[in-house]
Amino acid sequence: MSQEVKFTPNDYRILFGWYELAFAKKAPNEISDKDHTVFRKLSVMAVAQIEEIDELKDHEK
Repeated sequence: MSQEVKFTPNDYRILFGWYELAFAKKAPNEISDKDHTVFRKLSVMAVAQIEEIDELKDHEK
């Protein structure tokens, strides 16, 4: 069974905060490629979510 879950913009802020807490004191070369990949995925998802919200607001006008 699968279930669709959507993050809110605030959820993304929290996730990015966790990432910063985990990696802020590390040099970029100390962060694994897997962790960088997850961060990039989150970034793309956050941008897509913001764009979707903006489009919905434009259609409601």
